[in-house]
Amino acid sequence: MAGGNVSPRQKMINMMYLVLTALLALNVSKEILKSFHMMEQSFVAASSNYDAKNDLVMKAFAGSNTLDPIKTKPFYDRAKEAQKVSSKFFTYIESVKKEIADMNGGREELEDGETIGALVTPEVMEKHANYFLPVAKQGKGHGDKVKKAINDTRLQLLALLKSGKGVELKERFYKEAEAATQLRATDPTNKPTEPKKSWEDAYLVNNPLAGVTALLTKIQNDAKALESDVLTKLQTGITANDITFDQLQAKVISSSSYVMTGTPYEADVILVASNSTTKQKIIVNGNELPVEAGVGKFSAVHSDVGIKSFSGNIMVMENGKEKPYPFSAEYQTFKPAATISADKMNVLYVGLNNPISVSVPGFPASAVSASISGGWKLKSKKGNTYQASGGRGVREVTVTAIVKTEKGNKTMGTQKYRIRPVPNPVAKIGQLDGSRPSTAGIIRAQRSVFASLGEGFAFEGVKFKVTKYTLVVSTKKGTRTKSFKGSSFSAAAGLLGGIRRGDMVIVTGITCTGPGGSKKIPGVTVQVQ
Repeated sequence: MAGGNVSPRQKMINMMYLVLTALLALNVSKEILKSFHMMEQSFVAASSNYDAKNDLVMKAFAGSNTLDPIKTKPFYDRAKEAQKVSSKFFTYIESVKKEIADMNGGREELEDGETIGALVTPEVMEKHANYFLPVAKQGKGHGDKVKKAINDTRLQLLALLKSGKGVELKERFYKEAEAATQLRATDPTNKPTEPKKSWEDAYLVNNPLAGVTALLTKIQNDAKALESDVLTKLQTGITANDITFDQLQAKVISSSSYVMTGTPYEADVILVASNSTTKQKIIVNGNELPVEAGVGKFSAVHSDVGIKSFSGNIMVMENGKEKPYPFSAEYQTFKPAATISADKMNVLYVGLNNPISVSVPGFPASAVSASISGGWKLKSKKGNTYQASGGRGVREVTVTAIVKTEKGNKTMGTQKYRIRPVPNPVAKIGQLDGSRPSTAGIIRAQRSVFASLGEGFAFEGVKFKVTKYTLVVSTKKGTRTKSFKGSSFSAAAGLLGGIRRGDMVIVTGITCTGPGGSKKIPGVTVQVQ
């Protein structure tokens, strides 16, 4: 229209008409521009929520690394690398946003309730279009750089979910994260009749400034979301290949259970874990043992005195294959002597009635008595059973078995026990322990916040009562927080309305009462799926 055989004045008129037509085509309503600003604020708030969640995961990593650095450190190092990659990308995109905003007049002062100021000229397109256009089109080429940064960051974060030196991760972790992330910049699919468009043309060059800054803020949020997914999967990976146990017992393992006077008694003291829900195959001397609650039952009867031995393998399923764990042991048969054993574990807990059995083979229970050191009390119950109880004053006590004979009382044996406080209980929202996501309906159906030691604790009936807690509901729209007295989760129903997939339901600030009085315990987080 501006060319052809026309006068210079007509060329100018035609050119002005083209400019006016373009301006009319690019006219965007104030309502739409305002919506872009509101979206940008929402993305900023969501990003803060991801930061809070990621900080909690990293604190858990730090605690785990302190307790078990050999196992945790490789995963912890990857988690720190994920935060480094995400932070570098976030800072770069933030610099791009500031540069295109400043070249168009910057942002206005913050108003009440805003997390980020509105753009002074949200409707403009020309300057930032030139900023993002490729150099080949006389632009500054920053669109290609942004696109490359997005895709490189995605690949770098996902690469941290691949197994490597010191780190073994399930293959599905990578596939799930790759499928879920929105952090990607791919060219749009065009119809054959339409001109081909690049990603930067479609989303950066041909959009008003408000739309571009909102999009870049969303991309920052997508990076935070992928970082969160990577951190969570790395934390899960620490124990993903562990053999699970739900029972613990303290065991004293000695080379011989019979010691002559004047010779030392040597033993290894170890905490033994077992799984009561899985029936392991245990082979001893070529024969399979009966297994009860995850414990193999070996039995042998001898009529002679001397050293006896047995050996075999515990067959454990690992990664779909049966792996043998060999063992061997010796014992010695002898004439009647004292036997002292704990009904639960070789540990006595402060504040509980710890059951202990004391018997001497060859003597009736009425002829056997027992005593305990360290200021603890030993109360006789039915038959050869006792209840030991006491406080924190000592680290170890000794139980002594005494037999009443015609020649007087005779000490028949002793056993030492370690004194330990009752461990802190673990919090649950009903049946939900936070180990996996749950639907909104199931979360709302839970009735109480519980605190218990779990089925793996040696004593039944040890109860804790939740007296107060704080509920935090983190959604894409913001965070809702409220504190409650008591343990009722039904009382929190008002805060749970409208929770959706990806939201976080966090119970924190939990206080409970039980053995040892009132105590605060760690909270529990459940993700809505």
